[in-house]
Amino acid sequence: MSNVVITGSTRGIGLAMARKFLELGDEVIISSSNEEKVSSRLVELQEEFGRNVEGIKCDVTSSIDLQKLSEFAEKRWKSGIDYFICNAGVANSTRTKLVDIPDREIRRVIEINTIGVLLSVKYALRVMRNRGHIFIMEGLGTTGRPSPNLIPYGISKAGFVQLEKSLVKEYPQIGIHALSPGMVLTDLLLANSDKRVRRIFNILAERPETVADFLVPRIKRIKGTGKRIKFMSKFGASIRFMTAWRYKNRFFDEKGNPVD
Repeated sequence: MSNVVITGSTRGIGLAMARKFLELGDEVIISSSNEEKVSSRLVELQEEFGRNVEGIKCDVTSSIDLQKLSEFAEKRWKSGIDYFICNAGVANSTRTKLVDIPDREIRRVIEINTIGVLLSVKYALRVMRNRGHIFIMEGLGTTGRPSPNLIPYGISKAGFVQLEKSLVKEYPQIGIHALSPGMVLTDLLLANSDKRVRRIFNILAERPETVADFLVPRIKRIKGTGKRIKFMSKFGASIRFMTAWRYKNRFFDEKGNPVD
């Protein structure tokens, strides 16, 4: 049985990973910046998994909240945290050119995705006692790919490779790893997506539960440090495009409407 903390875990891939860990018998602390969402999700999960799951409000841009989260985990698990997953993240709410993105949106994305990850790792390291593993959630921009109409999001993820390599050098006793979930059908991915883009989602995207089923067992088998768990390889993506007919209308019809 492992002890797991996941930020941003009341919906999407974070929630799906929390559920998968719980299904495998692990103990999980979920968190979100919205206290009401934490409370309602906790009731739902405890009805199914009992006291193996706890929750706490945590805005990853708040040092106070992150300290409370880390201390909550430290108090609950005397043996320490096994896996700390930095999942909380957002994209600019409108897909558009940089000049048209409101300043507050740019600041929000950078504060949550970049500063939030740095602070999350900082406070996790303070209580991990030279053991366990930290996972940083990658995204569009991490490998240097351009992110037109999502420049704030791409920039917020672009420094993660450097962060991961630096942490490996600073903390060789802790496992520092990357998670690359690919395209996951979440609110973050679907926000302001058009018909053309949604046809691509039919080919490359997957539901959160499918991605979690792939990632979580590999997280639990991780050894050492500096590893990267990637849901879909370039070769796998190429195969999907070559067989695109198989995925037609899988999630969305020709007009971009969800398929029941």
